[in-house]
Amino acid sequence: MPRTALALALVAALCARADAAAPSEKDYLTRIRAHAGRGEAEKLRSLAAEFYREYPKSDSVADVRLYVADAEEAPEEAIRQYRILLDKYRYFKHRDRAALGICQTLYLLARWSDLETESARAVGLFPKSEHAARFPLYRAKALIHLERYDEARAACRRAAELNREYDELAGTLLVLGYVERKPTGYSRAHLFSLKE
Repeated sequence: MPRTALALALVAALCARADAAAPSEKDYLTRIRAHAGRGEAEKLRSLAAEFYREYPKSDSVADVRLYVADAEEAPEEAIRQYRILLDKYRYFKHRDRAALGICQTLYLLARWSDLETESARAVGLFPKSEHAARFPLYRAKALIHLERYDEARAACRRAAELNREYDELAGTLLVLGYVERKPTGYSRAHLFSLKE
């Protein structure tokens, strides 16, 4: 009888150790958020890979993918990660942030035709997003570099209509002033619109 009790105690201890070794989904998410907050990209990627293996059907996989995409240092890889979120997670509530990440990255890479395409797509996909005013502004900046000023003017006006933040609205009006001045050399139309 003592051997049986000892064997059961040993099995119970091994099972408890195995349970303690596998962190819960909540523990993973807490650690992932912490690494993302500290900017530890390498630790974040390895922990995210473990999370994908342990919880492949979790509702939080898309959130983890967004953290990984935001922390990615290689621009092309970041765009690829954001694109996965846009294409494969249609019901993810932060898809607009993935589209914004693509626009920001393309802007920094100065890939104007790609930025124009992606921002136009985002305008159509996320008309009620909290970032809705930023998409037409990115489109306007891309159109300026592509020297399509009439379309840039319309995109700036659309961004100004959607914008509710004074700082961002000031930036939008500055870009609109640049667009008005660029083809004519003067910004009279912009000054007139400010009077109104």
